[in-house]
Amino acid sequence: MGTSPTNICDVVSAAANTPPYHDGGYIKFGPDGKLYAQVGEFHQGSPAQDPSSTTGKMLRMNSDGSVPSDNPFSGSLVYALGIRNAFGFDFNRSNGRLIATEAGPSTDDEINFIVKGGNYGWPTCLGMCHNPSFIDPIVAFNPVVTPTGIATVAPNVYYFGEWNTGNLERLELAVNGTVVSMSQVYTQSGGIIAVEMGPNGKLYFTSPNGIYAYDVPSPPSVTPSPVYMILGIALIIIAIGVLTYLAIRYRSHHTSQAVARTQERPSGITPLET
Repeated sequence: MGTSPTNICDVVSAAANTPPYHDGGYIKFGPDGKLYAQVGEFHQGSPAQDPSSTTGKMLRMNSDGSVPSDNPFSGSLVYALGIRNAFGFDFNRSNGRLIATEAGPSTDDEINFIVKGGNYGWPTCLGMCHNPSFIDPIVAFNPVVTPTGIATVAPNVYYFGEWNTGNLERLELAVNGTVVSMSQVYTQSGGIIAVEMGPNGKLYFTSPNGIYAYDVPSPPSVTPSPVYMILGIALIIIAIGVLTYLAIRYRSHHTSQAVARTQERPSGITPLET
């Protein structure tokens, strides 16, 4: 049982006298050993664009709550800004990417790659606004689904939950971050909240009434097409035939040269024995 809890970060005081929502999100240690925390904008738009405020941000801190020396804003816990109402994030340890979900108002839910010092636009920019001052999302949802927890299950494959639909979705990205596919793999009545990949190859997710485990399918084995197999065998046979022909030509040529040199040798002269 844990004892002596210590308050290492208080963001409520930064948004006093505000309604108690849009005020939370995941907390998780990253591969760099730092603690990351999502904080909504407490239903106030402007603080999300204020680097001096901790609301509407992704925060990054040392395990004791102190500010890391390499944070993008000197002396500040703020790692990224312009975030409205974030529900979940995860680290892809194969490529170092930090992926996060964000609920929009009545349009433009988002999934984003969070980068150091990045600005994700709220409340100025929603969805794909193509403004160089802000970072566009990987995915923008219209109509909204309220994406919640998200988990990395393979180098470019993620699973995330939806609160509005109760869907568990699989998202596959290309190496450059563009969407390859997105598909529903499971649905239930009642929204999904947290989503985490377990060490046993199972995906765990929660809803208001339970905790569930989902067996992530293994990637399909790639079987070579019979056409390509036949072409490969044919190329090997052709290559062997060409090499055999060249070897015979080479041997025949050198044999002819040896015979010619013997015939040209003056009479009465024989080679010395060695």
